[in-house]
Amino acid sequence: MRKLFFFVFIFIAFFVSAQETPQDETTKLTTVLQDPNASHYAKTLACKLAGQSGSEASVAPLAAVLLDEKLSHPARIGLQQIPGSAATVALCTAASQAKGSILIGIIGSLGDRRDPAAVTALTQLLAEPDSQVVRASAIALGKIGNAEALQALQKRFSETEITQKVLLVDGLFACAEHLKAMGNDKEAATVYAVVRVQKELPVSSRCGAIRGEILSLGLNAVSVLNTEMSGSADAEFLAALEASRDLTAPELTPVFLDILPKLNTERKILLLDLLDCRSDPKTKDTILDMAKNEQNTEVRNAAIRALAGFPYEDVIAYLLEQVADEKNTLFFDSIIDALTRMSADELNTKIIEHLKITKGKACIPLVRICAQRKITASTPVLLPFLTDPEYDVRVVVLQALGNTVSGENIDVLIERLLKPSSKIEFDTVIGSLHVVCNRTVDCEAVAGKLAAVYDSAPIETKTVLLDLFGALGGQTAIVAVRKAIADPTEAIQDAATRVLGNWHDPDAAPVILEILQNPAAQKFHNRSLRGYIRIVRQMDTSNEHRFNMCLEAMKFVQRNEEQLLLIDALGRIPIPQSLEKLQEFLDNPVLAEPASLSAIAVGKAILTQQREKVAAVMQKILNITKNDETRRQTNEILENTKE
Repeated sequence: MRKLFFFVFIFIAFFVSAQETPQDETTKLTTVLQDPNASHYAKTLACKLAGQSGSEASVAPLAAVLLDEKLSHPARIGLQQIPGSAATVALCTAASQAKGSILIGIIGSLGDRRDPAAVTALTQLLAEPDSQVVRASAIALGKIGNAEALQALQKRFSETEITQKVLLVDGLFACAEHLKAMGNDKEAATVYAVVRVQKELPVSSRCGAIRGEILSLGLNAVSVLNTEMSGSADAEFLAALEASRDLTAPELTPVFLDILPKLNTERKILLLDLLDCRSDPKTKDTILDMAKNEQNTEVRNAAIRALAGFPYEDVIAYLLEQVADEKNTLFFDSIIDALTRMSADELNTKIIEHLKITKGKACIPLVRICAQRKITASTPVLLPFLTDPEYDVRVVVLQALGNTVSGENIDVLIERLLKPSSKIEFDTVIGSLHVVCNRTVDCEAVAGKLAAVYDSAPIETKTVLLDLFGALGGQTAIVAVRKAIADPTEAIQDAATRVLGNWHDPDAAPVILEILQNPAAQKFHNRSLRGYIRIVRQMDTSNEHRFNMCLEAMKFVQRNEEQLLLIDALGRIPIPQSLEKLQEFLDNPVLAEPASLSAIAVGKAILTQQREKVAAVMQKILNITKNDETRRQTNEILENTKE
């Protein structure tokens, strides 16, 4: 049967060649499509090749099967690709006779052809009782997008009830986009406006129209902005607001400033965020005034946050003055946010200067700003606060140092780790050290400093240091962790093996192998093996190396759960050796199915180089599996091995 299909393919390819006359092509295509003994595959392929030939001679035989349930789809796809009016006429004729899904498909093909000759037929379908047909026809007309298509949609939209109007919206939007693409923004806005003013339409339709009209009008969108941003519906307000984010012209700033005082609290907050993003100097004085005098706390906070977009001297001076005033606790988070996001020359220097003259708890917001802006130059100013009598000040400074100190001056945090004044301080320092380790560019230097204090540290601190070694990685860290594995203290062994199990580079593999080979470390066997196999799966090295690592791991596999991990790892190594090894698991009823899936993955990858070997393993899988999907995939590979 496979050979039969092959010859059918050659036959069809031959009759659509350039050497065939149109009459010959038509005859042979018709013969295949009308032959009751030809397979569906052969007929589908005939339609495809006919479409690719692009010959008008193929239109008639394809049109003849357009209403056939099994062949309609490939036939219309073939017609869809053939240029010229004949294919359009054939599709339009079939559309007048088709029903249901076949009709929907034909309409879709007419839309994809974008032939204006189809407008009349599609317009007639707008009056059909089937809502799916109406929607599909509207979309097809929208794809054509010429004046006649738009006129048909607008006429139907004006005449029909609201439930039918909904079906036409996407077509109208597509026409509007065509107009915009041709530079006719004003006409596009008119189309969107027709939809926008229909208050009974679903919110999604009106919101799309609002956005489209505003973007089409640009600087002339004042009326729409006033109407929709001041209206009662939140969805329409949000649509207008989001569209406004794409209108950066400063000429619209007065419009937003005029709308702002008319809004309720929630909308004022959202519009202030927009004004922050626009950063138009014309809005600075209004927002600064609201930040100083607004009575509503929520709105005032929003105004303060919006000042981030205005890096001017008077704004910076106001924010720095307010952040040091302990009476402004209700606004501290907003002030910190504004100063953190603000981009201004010398702002970091000004923050540090204010920090120098600030005492007690008043420095806390400034310290948080230094941390969030990652101002490394603030570290010398922050360090004296570690001896501040205020406990809260000491803690927030320890937190900030994680973002400001570098690997070179990490010693101050290490000292606090070794001699913390409280459990909270200890935990805070741990967090900061992790931040430093994760962002440092000199992992070896930082690991060296941690290793230098490891031996003298108490057990609890040693476990923390081991975690930090894991965060750093590298040779210095791995040497320190290997040393910790030999520690007689079980808690240290536990921490070291846990860290190795999550190591993020292949350096850990030899060390984990040592643990697996050590009978005294049996209690950590499962964790270590999982870590080793994880490295095999994620390691960036040759497939042969990874396979050899799997062979090493096999020596220590004890349970089915561990074998499953190994099977999964082998399935990710696309070489013949993996397929051979996976075959060994197929005789185990518990492991056969996952081993089959991994073998299928490898088989697909090496099929073209190892057809016979892949076929043998696939046949074995086919003989043992009871899973339908596994059988399907196996049969597919077996078929491909015969090509």
